[in-house]
Amino acid sequence: DFGLARGVQNFIDKSAAMHDVKIRFTTNLRSERYDTDIEVILYRVICELINNTLRHANASKISIDLQLQGDVLYLEYEDNGMGFDVKQAESDGGMGLSNMQYRLNSGNGDIKISSESGRGMIARAFIKCK
Repeated sequence: DFGLARGVQNFIDKSAAMHDVKIRFTTNLRSERYDTDIEVILYRVICELINNTLRHANASKISIDLQLQGDVLYLEYEDNGMGFDVKQAESDGGMGLSNMQYRLNSGNGDIKISSESGRGMIARAFIKCK
């Protein structure tokens, strides 16, 4: 039982150990606990983003920033992979984008992904935690 930030860090450590990728994780969370649903949603979204990058992007760097501001958790996720056509990915239903969207919406949150071929990708998400 050790908080969202630790859970994310554990997942990152495992992922980085198995792939040739540098993952930088910054957060202002300590060991605060949030509603289990909120923690699970954010944790799964972060894991999904990392898995997508590892599976499809051929990236060498990922940067993840998770910040609590007021009663909102903000996630900024970036990789330097080959990028993709976001519209295409959404309509393919691939990469679990609709999944992530659905999860976050259920917790009064949302996610926006921007990417261009050859330019990596950035995902910005937020979720209310109170």
